[in-house]
Amino acid sequence: MEFKVRVLNGLPCIAKVTYYQPEEKGTGYGEVFSYSQIHAPVSAEVEFEIYDRRGYRAKWIENRMTEEDYESVRSQIFECL
Repeated sequence: MEFKVRVLNGLPCIAKVTYYQPEEKGTGYGEVFSYSQIHAPVSAEVEFEIYDRRGYRAKWIENRMTEEDYESVRSQIFECL
């Protein structure tokens, strides 16, 4: 999956998802019959690579991205999924 995103104060690029795991809700203690059936909740995970507008891998952009940029891209991807 590909998403058009902006990073580094407005630089347009493409985020290609390489791994996605949707959120899984855990089971409550009242819903199970044994301890082996209890599962903790798992939050959603996503991994992606950044490409320029022409479709070429842009590691130089990834190297300059801050944690805020990564969180922004993650939230944009989760909104679309």
